[in-house]
Amino acid sequence: MALMARMNREAKKFLTEERRAQVMAAALRLMSKKGFESTSMEDIAEEADLAKGTVYLYFQNKEALLREVLETQTLAPALLPALETINPNDPLPVILPKLLAVLWEALKQREDAIRMLLREGSHRTEYSLLLLGRTLPVSEALTQRLRELVGPALAPDIDPFIAIRALVSMLLGLFVEQYILGGKKMRPMSEEAILRTVSGLFIHGVMDDGAGGVS
Repeated sequence: MALMARMNREAKKFLTEERRAQVMAAALRLMSKKGFESTSMEDIAEEADLAKGTVYLYFQNKEALLREVLETQTLAPALLPALETINPNDPLPVILPKLLAVLWEALKQREDAIRMLLREGSHRTEYSLLLLGRTLPVSEALTQRLRELVGPALAPDIDPFIAIRALVSMLLGLFVEQYILGGKKMRPMSEEAILRTVSGLFIHGVMDDGAGGVS
């Protein structure tokens, strides 16, 4: 009996998590296309193939739903584990392209969230700040890695934290241009070329040539 009860609890928990994910995925798809205001809870329920009342079992209202959706779209789950795999003996020119590849893939997986943020961010700044707040720990971790990897070769007028934020913004800007604004159709660029070029620009920018950096 105890085993059966535990199995029932685990099955119920799995169903609950699966349904929550189903609702959030539906909300993200619709809000990225129609916007927050134009998307109703009924629309989300229909997109998720659930009854409207079922959606309210998991989320009190649309605001709570959007907030949780954004919580799942931060870059931390992709980048922080990647940082743990870095070999500290490898030089920055070896490490950086690998990290940028992880970041680029994470951006691709979050295309709907980026579309929604571009649509909503200008007049719903609290959600932009929510995402920014979740991103800062990743930037701090990357900054610490940069200090460890470059050390005295870091150009003296470079602020490592600003350098990391600029790096992420550079890649994000290219992603938006290529995937969201239509640049991929007008002027295709290979992902390999993007990652190689951004990596090269960053390395040449942060390394002090006089301290033995990349020439």
